[in-house]
Amino acid sequence: MSEKDLSDFFTNEVPTAQKGDDQISKFVGYSYHLGEGVEALLDVEFIMGVAPGVSTEFWEWKSSDFCQDLLGFTTQLLASDVSVMSISYGWQGDLKRLNCQDSQVDTIDQNWAKLAAKGVSIMISSGDSGSGYTRKATGRGYDLYASWPASSPWVTAVGATRFVGHTIGSEEMASDQFGSGGGFSSRFNTTDAPWQVDATARYIAQGSSLAKFPPASQFDANGRGTPDVSALGEGYQVYVRGRIESVGGTSASSPAFAGMVSLLNDARKQAGKPAMGFLNPFLYKNANAFTDITQGTNAIGRGTGPSPIGYAAAQGWDPATGLGTPQFDKLLAAAMA
Repeated sequence: MSEKDLSDFFTNEVPTAQKGDDQISKFVGYSYHLGEGVEALLDVEFIMGVAPGVSTEFWEWKSSDFCQDLLGFTTQLLASDVSVMSISYGWQGDLKRLNCQDSQVDTIDQNWAKLAAKGVSIMISSGDSGSGYTRKATGRGYDLYASWPASSPWVTAVGATRFVGHTIGSEEMASDQFGSGGGFSSRFNTTDAPWQVDATARYIAQGSSLAKFPPASQFDANGRGTPDVSALGEGYQVYVRGRIESVGGTSASSPAFAGMVSLLNDARKQAGKPAMGFLNPFLYKNANAFTDITQGTNAIGRGTGPSPIGYAAAQGWDPATGLGTPQFDKLLAAAMA
């Protein structure tokens, strides 16, 4: 990231911020030699812009090996005192294509569980490839993939929405600039995520009444469902290299929601309460603190247009937008209660 771009963002987009709110409190694994990146600036500008004044660290890993990177990252995170983390990192596909070993994936998932037990709130982008629709290499048939590690039960997966008609303040729908990643895990089932059992079952019961709903043979109806929640994910104005880029993705909605969680923690701390910690049971218990999104679908690829199979938004939880988008006043009231 670039400290100059972050400062410009605060000057122009966060006019109520106080002096020093645009300062990173600590860099972990950071190298100026890597240069400015739009994804890194998107993350840091919007997690800090949503929660100005909250002490924020910037973590950077030089990419070399997907699962080995995640293993090193989660191990180091366990040794830190971070209470909220947003990650725009994931894969909607067969992990073996990334040379991930089952033992690595198991250890990483154990680390997410340890972080949840430690009281750390982890937000992860749910992916931008919709239902993860992928034609088989043989050309016959297809697979659907929920993004990992967002599909781990011990993290909160964040999907994306946009305003209908691109009119600010209008109703929201599932993003269609890209497909809001979501679906059902083939690795984890509902016994790993008991807090969402009723919500996912209600969605699956609607089945054939929903547009482009996949055949029962193509997904695990007892799988852990993602995303858990959503936030607006299109048209973010990112300051990068001295100019503004319009950026979209669940990599935008995840840090924005994480910023809101930081504000919940801040309010709780002032009231002598502990941090929110592992969020998912709280979120599903307080579904009325979210605006239910019932329009759109994630039968959309990442830059490939519509897919033949996917999951439509519907009343209640759905695999395109989760529980919906947060109403912060209601979320705060529930957190303080």
